[in-house]
Amino acid sequence: MAEWALLLGYLVHLGYLLQLVALLARDVLWLRALLALAQSVVAVYAISRGVVAIAGWNLVLVAINSFWVVRILRERRAVTIPQNLRALYEAHFAALRAGEFLRFWALAEVRTVQAAELTREGQVPEALYWLGQGHLTMEKWGQPPRRVQAPCFVGEMSLLTARPASATVRLVGQGELRAWPRPVLERLQRQQPVLWARVQSVLGLDLVYKIQREEARYVPLEASRA
Repeated sequence: MAEWALLLGYLVHLGYLLQLVALLARDVLWLRALLALAQSVVAVYAISRGVVAIAGWNLVLVAINSFWVVRILRERRAVTIPQNLRALYEAHFAALRAGEFLRFWALAEVRTVQAAELTREGQVPEALYWLGQGHLTMEKWGQPPRRVQAPCFVGEMSLLTARPASATVRLVGQGELRAWPRPVLERLQRQQPVLWARVQSVLGLDLVYKIQREEARYVPLEASRA
């Protein structure tokens, strides 16, 4: 009996040690799973000591974390990207898991526009845009207009820096684009911060690709005179 009581006494230390390990986990699934296990151990200890309040609250926390473990596992289960989106996903959205990409893609509105102004220099864009095909013109005060080839995002710089647009961007001719309104993105940031962080990685990579394309088109003055 004394040995059993001693063993139960170690449970509280085990429970809090597991919570410490959980807080060191970088993956949210491991974080939730370890917290659920740790709180279960603490609940068993509290029940053995007759501390109903501590046991009850830990069981509530176990239920919450278990719910999130199940939800995360469902989100991470094997998801097949539709054939018509597979090349797009692999080329531009590979930083997202397949399920994350489909959820993010579904949040966008499909718009068919004609020679539309998507961003205006000095103003905050009303949405983040993705243009799959077509051309854009980018105008910045004091600089000649530049032509930008799709596919690319529009408005991502303002979104990443939380500042007004640095250039006016217009669609050339008619095109179909996807738009994520700012309220949708703000809600995504609040409710799904992990997905939002990965979306920012996608936007950052798109920005790098744009810079690389601009550098590839740049011809030094000496070379142009040769």
